[in-house]
Amino acid sequence: MNNGIFFKFQGITELFIQEEGEIVAELLNIEEFHWKVLGLLGEEYENICL
Repeated sequence: MNNGIFFKFQGITELFIQEEGEIVAELLNIEEFHWKVLGLLGEEYENICL
């Protein structure tokens, strides 16, 4: 399998912030293109980023 598509995901960062005692995760630098690719890969991959 060619993993070249995953190079397009470089630069996406997961930011963790503590808000009111809870840890909240947020994705930075993710664009519509990335969501489309994740949707094509299926729910399993899409849920990794949710």
